[in-house]
Amino acid sequence: MASEIVSQGRAAWGRLKQGSRSWEDWKIVGAALLEGRVVAMRDARAWHPIGRAYSSALDSWLLDNRLNVPLSNRADLFTLMGMLPEVEAWRATLTETRRQRLNRPVSVLTAYRRATAIKPVPERAIQPELLVKPAAIEANSPAPGIPSAEQIRIEVCVDSRALSVTSDDVPLVPQLVSVPSATA
Repeated sequence: MASEIVSQGRAAWGRLKQGSRSWEDWKIVGAALLEGRVVAMRDARAWHPIGRAYSSALDSWLLDNRLNVPLSNRADLFTLMGMLPEVEAWRATLTETRRQRLNRPVSVLTAYRRATAIKPVPERAIQPELLVKPAAIEANSPAPGIPSAEQIRIEVCVDSRALSVTSDDVPLVPQLVSVPSATA
């Protein structure tokens, strides 16, 4: 006998197959899948939801409960259910029209990842004077073409804040060792 969550998930999956465009239905299906994951892990005696035994147990559970959610949707839904509070908080910031358009696991997950990803620093934000210049290399370098530890200064621009790191802040790079060539 299926639990109430699984029964509701089956009903929501039926609506989705009929063409429902409801994110709420996907969340109900996701809750049912999470219950199925727990049952499959127990049946497979698995600590993690991976492996042949787990996959076989989950496939059997999905078949028994008539939740034939495609693998790609299922994977995205498992990911979303693992971070549902954060996703729901993000969705609350969207316009009603945007929320209605984001009604499938793949579209919600993709949009959420884009919106919350750390944005790369544009190349124009990197100033030329922050680069190590060959002219800064002196004769007392450990090897030709490599600056000495005193000369190394790294500046990184992160979210419009400059971060300065000197060679005193990081372990020194091992000195280059020349290996004598083998003579016959």
